Amino acid sequence: MRPPVAGVIKPLTSLRFFAALMVLGHHYFGFQAGYSGVTFFYVLSGYVLALNYPDLSTWEKRRAFWWRRFARIYPTYLLGLLIAIPVGGSLWVFVSNLLMVQSLVPSWSHWFGFNAPAWSLSDEATFYALFPLALFLITPRRLACALFLAIAFAAFWSVFVSTDPAESKTRFLFCIFPAMRSLEFAVGIVLARDNRSRVPPVAEIAALSLAAASIALFYLGIPAAFSLALMFVPAASLMIYVFSRSDGPIAKLLSHDWLVLLGDASFALYMTHWLWLHYLPGINRVLLTLVAIAGSVLVHLAYEKPINRWLRRQPRRAQLSARSELT
Repeated sequence: MRPPVAGVIKPLTSLRFFAALMVLGHHYFGFQAGYSGVTFFYVLSGYVLALNYPDLSTWEKRRAFWWRRFARIYPTYLLGLLIAIPVGGSLWVFVSNLLMVQSLVPSWSHWFGFNAPAWSLSDEATFYALFPLALFLITPRRLACALFLAIAFAAFWSVFVSTDPAESKTRFLFCIFPAMRSLEFAVGIVLARDNRSRVPPVAEIAALSLAAASIALFYLGIPAAFSLALMFVPAASLMIYVFSRSDGPIAKLLSHDWLVLLGDASFALYMTHWLWLHYLPGINRVLLTLVAIAGSVLVHLAYEKPINRWLRRQPRRAQLSARSELT
């Protein structure tokens, strides 16, 4: 097996579906540890972007990167926001969501207004904006220092301030605020710089076991400063490291086309699943899960994929038009 390269790594694409399904489980079935799926998404985002965009040293490359990220996430994000308008919220909450800055506002109504899961995309937008700088600044040593300081701060907060995950300041600092969550994104960037080509199949079991152990530990009453995100980082990192480099039986299973399709549709599932709760409130939750999954595949194939392809062509057309005017 060759080292990871830019492009699609099928097992990781499929794992995106299961991460989105965990978040869905949090909202549909009260699976409290389900939001650990967000940690997986953040680490994976840093990893995949660092593989695909190792050099953003020129303005042209940075502009192309930002446009491709906009084309990838904003149409589906906007669709979810517009569908959520009847759910309710103030004009200012709508504007903060429209501009994708709600995670910068220390207010529950901004974080979870309209389409509640969208707060995490506000963080992602911040990561994308700073990604060219992050590529230049992040090193393993600096990341280790930042993680040590984050753990020390979380320990201090847990002992002297609050252990309650519902406490507003705790949730803002350790779950919502991009500065803290950017550490997960940075971990993904550093993982992408490891060039080792493969891992033994037994590593798949180790990765899954650590993920299961992290979820089990969550229910032992770990303080919120850790359980809102930090405690899931090792498992998410190992899952991504292993399944980007393994050709074992689980990786092969995850490479099946139908699982990859569900992984491709995972962003649509993430952005729409919460809305089904409001528009079909009385339906059986298992059936609602199937509806949400089927709906996400439809949104991906009929809306997300075509509009992404169309938007990504626009800068090229603009450049061609400009050249035509000059000649």
